[in-house]
Amino acid sequence: MADLEYRVENGVGIILLNRPEKRNAFTLEMLHQWAEVYREARTDDNVGAVVLTGAGDTFCAGGDLEGLAPGGRPRTTERPSSRTTSTASSTPSRTWTSP
Repeated sequence: MADLEYRVENGVGIILLNRPEKRNAFTLEMLHQWAEVYREARTDDNVGAVVLTGAGDTFCAGGDLEGLAPGGRPRTTERPSSRTTSTASSTPSRTWTSP
């Protein structure tokens, strides 16, 4: 079985995320397949709606860090150990962005 499956039933395109052992987390290949399926559904006059669903007990855990990182290895980054929030009487908070 494929990690991402697509079928049409009664005018509804159904996309199944099929990696229950990984809680249906996306890989880069799955993202490319998903885009291809949406293009196909958009041009199919027999499809009036698209439903995205997941196999097993979990809909989707998000991105599979091992599958999304270059070379299949997760990125490691240092993160601040705590956040400082601001209030009206305190100094501005620190902010950071994900790599």
